[in-house]
Amino acid sequence: MSFKKFDPTTSFSRLLLGLKKVLFVGVYLLSLINLPYSLAAPAHQMAEGTEGILPEEWWINSLPFSSDPNLNNGNSSASTNDALLLEAINVQAASALDVANQIVDEYAVRVLRKRNFTEFYEEWRPTIIDEWTWLPTPQTLHKELHGGIDKSYLETLKVEDIGRILNNSYRYLQMTAVGLEQIVIDKSKEDFLYANFNQSRFKLRLVLTEIQNALVEHDMYSLSEDNLRMDSIPLDLRSLTTNYTLQITRDGVIFVSYINTLEYVIQVSDYLKNQLSQSS
Repeated sequence: MSFKKFDPTTSFSRLLLGLKKVLFVGVYLLSLINLPYSLAAPAHQMAEGTEGILPEEWWINSLPFSSDPNLNNGNSSASTNDALLLEAINVQAASALDVANQIVDEYAVRVLRKRNFTEFYEEWRPTIIDEWTWLPTPQTLHKELHGGIDKSYLETLKVEDIGRILNNSYRYLQMTAVGLEQIVIDKSKEDFLYANFNQSRFKLRLVLTEIQNALVEHDMYSLSEDNLRMDSIPLDLRSLTTNYTLQITRDGVIFVSYINTLEYVIQVSDYLKNQLSQSS
């Protein structure tokens, strides 16, 4: 039996070729991951919360690449197209809405003992309007759950006011964020929907990230603004671990507002994109 003489040069070349192939495959797989516009930042700049733990009061400063949201660190430019910013918001809002809709019908049947979530909404709508004003109400959003925004209101929205419009959307989502946070605080990790509620928090943070990024582009965001804290929730609606009936009702109302607000954000973004395309 004969053996080929070991050639270190050839072996090294083969090793180098193999490493190149692995690197190519790795880069290709990473390119398939659909990162949000604002999350396309260097790894060392990524925020806490990407591995299962959100930072405290995550709804106040959502941008993951800077502790100062007024600095964009070169990840975006003043010339960024508004249509692209709106599309990025829409993508994340639609994803968050899809997750939320998957949760609530099961929640309605198994927890609220309703046929579906719409039945719960119709039953509680008058109370939501009058008493749950710490959340965005149908009047605030000019729309009903799963419905369209009033045309007369939409027509008041102008492209030149895009910063102010997005700022309102951001505020509405912050109002629902404190509600989602309270839901997760009160839930046991053994609860069959705990993981779903927790996922909604992460999804909402991605929406807030995109809107905040757009606000930074329009010089409309500052940490010095009056931001919502957990105490925006009435005291009698916090920490309801001993009042199951009120807790599940509160959680249902929070999700009514959350879903309605996501629908509002999507519809407003679509409307503004159409206005931009018509004016170009």
